[in-house]
Amino acid sequence: MFIHGHSIAENDKHIFDQINKSEVENIYISIFGDQYSDSNKTTIANVHRFIDIKKIKIKFYEAESAPIWA
Repeated sequence: MFIHGHSIAENDKHIFDQINKSEVENIYISIFGDQYSDSNKTTIANVHRFIDIKKIKIKFYEAESAPIWA
């Protein structure tokens, strides 16, 4: 599963609850800009809060590397 351009915010936790119940094994999540920015730190922290990382492997990638809107 790819998640591109999403903030992974508290109000979307219900989505991740369903993903955790699914058979998804790998999730690739985009990070835009500096991975150490406050917004990206929050996104990464929320990923670890919302997604069962014992069951699902998480990989982050640079959003700029995937020109999906082109």
